[in-house]
Amino acid sequence: MENILVVERKNLLSLMSPEGIIKVPLEKVLKKIKRYGFYKGRDFVENDPNLKQIIPYLLLKKENFIFTYKRMPGGGEARLHNFISIGVGGHMREMASEVEENLYKNLKRELEEEMVIETDYKMEFLGVLNEDFTPVCQVHLGLVFLIIPDEKNCVYVKEKRELEGKWMEEVEVEKLYNNMEIWSKILWDYLKKIK
Repeated sequence: MENILVVERKNLLSLMSPEGIIKVPLEKVLKKIKRYGFYKGRDFVENDPNLKQIIPYLLLKKENFIFTYKRMPGGGEARLHNFISIGVGGHMREMASEVEENLYKNLKRELEEEMVIETDYKMEFLGVLNEDFTPVCQVHLGLVFLIIPDEKNCVYVKEKRELEGKWMEEVEVEKLYNNMEIWSKILWDYLKKIK
């Protein structure tokens, strides 16, 4: 069984709203994880709302284009099949003992598992994403990172049978809002607010 990083909900209250993204310094988030985080078997934490599973959630954006994803039946998380997503994320495994190094190793792992990026890119921390009204989201906490590739035509999905991905102009992404998974709706609303 895979061990994943979790933090007790009560220790994260200052970093999250019931629904939305809060802009906080990454150092503050890492300090909380360092102090209160621990690893536990995924099966034991999947339905425990007292624990938040920490999920790096990555948005790829270049100018007014956003990389969108659609999980295909038979691939990955069944709860997300056929929903549109503007972010990709995954649980944090223990890949390094130091918190910040572990975060970046997990970010890199997640990108390499899902994507092929054959260009340099910049990365920026956007904030902490939370949604406490649905059972699935209630047990997860997103650390949202913006990935800006130098060239967008050098980015594509790796597992084409499991994941469909393409660059779309923001005006086209807006039209897909009702078909987005919850975290993507929250992220999209946040992007419009900070524009």
